[in-house]
Amino acid sequence: MTLPWAQGTVLSHIINEWQFLGASQIAVVCDPKNGSTLLELDRLKFNSRIFNDDPARGMFSSILTAATWPGWNSDITHYAIILGDQPHLNRRTLTKVIEAARNTSGIVQPSHRNRPRHPVFLSSKIFQELRHSTSKTLKEFIALHHGAITLVELPDSELDLDLDYPQDYERAKKLFG
Repeated sequence: MTLPWAQGTVLSHIINEWQFLGASQIAVVCDPKNGSTLLELDRLKFNSRIFNDDPARGMFSSILTAATWPGWNSDITHYAIILGDQPHLNRRTLTKVIEAARNTSGIVQPSHRNRPRHPVFLSSKIFQELRHSTSKTLKEFIALHHGAITLVELPDSELDLDLDYPQDYERAKKLFG
């Protein structure tokens, strides 16, 4: 999250992009022991932090933690689950998914080559269901709502790339950075 990207860091870029796209509220789920991320959030003066005290349980534990956070604005109609390892997604792609989400009361995901990708948009009603979910993964949770899923097929290959390893980061910087 603190690696260089664009005019700042991966984290600052993602926050700036979603602010530009008009997100009404942004919160970052983070490990309360990750000093570099906390320092970056301090530098950005970004205080909407949701602490996942057990990040070793994986991404879905962060999503479940976010679903129980009491700081969400009550007027939010859709929640976007944004991955921190996708700073390279372009505004055109994100805008298409946002537009699709505005027109549904379910789940919206971009898709590339018929494979669902991130970011995932959940209506407020479905996001609230996460609070009581017994699912083990987001994929399992989404599958429970199979009739409410809208996939937005996009030709954008950047949807296939996550920055999981140093070579992914270097590749993304060359391709999209």
